Amino acid sequence: MIRGVLESVTATSRVLGSFALSVRAIEWHGSCTAFDMASAGAHSVVVPDDSRPARVIVAEDDFEMRRLVADCLRKEGYEVHEVADGAELLLRIEDSFFLRRVAAPIDLFVTDIRMPVYTGLEIVRGLREAGMQIPVVIMTAFGNIETRELAEMLGAVLLDKPFKMEALRSVVRRLLCQVSNHSSGSPE
Repeated sequence: MIRGVLESVTATSRVLGSFALSVRAIEWHGSCTAFDMASAGAHSVVVPDDSRPARVIVAEDDFEMRRLVADCLRKEGYEVHEVADGAELLLRIEDSFFLRRVAAPIDLFVTDIRMPVYTGLEIVRGLREAGMQIPVVIMTAFGNIETRELAEMLGAVLLDKPFKMEALRSVVRRLLCQVSNHSSGSPE
């Protein structure tokens, strides 16, 4: 029966408009929302049980911007994976939290708002509706008050393009440390 559910969810998630089904499946499986992470050194954050670097997904349809952000985070010691659109991001979420095809879950997303298939905000909204509180940084060149309020309501940090790479590094460090403090019971 479980195999049938996995096959159904995998097939259905590839169909435009099936995002909610996929996120419900992730929730059903018992998503990893508590991250056991601690700060290591001045820059990167690692998971103490296996000393792995934090896993970050960069979702951005513009190749140059995606590479710039990914390289910046790699230099900080993070394990960075790149995707070019919302559909690829959704598949990575499935692989990480539902199908468990990867050795360790995703620890943080950096996503553009405007991408093909699913927008960054649609992905974040779906994750939040499923109860997943993974840290998210949203990048946009089209930020307005409404977008900023929505990002804040979803618990994401919004960076307006163009931004300095130090601002990105700082936000990522802060979000991963907050998760570490929350999961260890330490005050924020």
